Amino acid sequence: MSYFDEVCDSLAEIAKKKKEYFLFFRETGNFGWEKWLQIELANNLRNRGHDTEVEKPYPYDKTTNLPKSRANFLNCFIDVAFKKKNFSNNWVSAIELKVTRRVGGLKPVLGDLEKISSIKRRAWNIRSVIAVLVLSKIERETKFVKILDEINAHEHGVHRVHNFSIGEDGFDVVVIGWEVSLINNMSRDSYKKWLSAVRRCYGQHNVSIVKS
Repeated sequence: MSYFDEVCDSLAEIAKKKKEYFLFFRETGNFGWEKWLQIELANNLRNRGHDTEVEKPYPYDKTTNLPKSRANFLNCFIDVAFKKKNFSNNWVSAIELKVTRRVGGLKPVLGDLEKISSIKRRAWNIRSVIAVLVLSKIERETKFVKILDEINAHEHGVHRVHNFSIGEDGFDVVVIGWEVSLINNMSRDSYKKWLSAVRRCYGQHNVSIVKS
């Protein structure tokens, strides 16, 4: 199973086991549970046989185009990093999470992906980057939905929308990921090539990526 599929399955399992939590979130209109989901996802992946780390730090490459809000930061913090237990290599998968009301939340999600591209080359040990957006159900087509379709169709990336219902209503989970299988392709340059294709999809709809 790919790391991308592992994350999708883990999210579906959390939704099933913690159904009453999601019902509460939905009924109260509360969207302030991103940190809760971060811990639940890290714990679920650990129970699936992974070593996990929350807020894993990576040094920024100051020669890259960092946003002003990050200019004085030394490190980029990954929401959840995980890898198979007892693997001899040091390669990890990185997850960035966002919880929001609308599909427009994809703008800061892609900002997180952009942020990761500024990690120092010598510190790069990432084999996949997976962005997760949890939001109220997508009820109509917007420019962001069109962007997702274009990312999905592009050869440099994989995109999946994973839906789960809670009661009569629910949330949508949008998962966007970059993943490679060959060690020679697990480079920052390979990731940035994919990100460049994603950036073009956004630009075609006049949406700029803002690094968070």
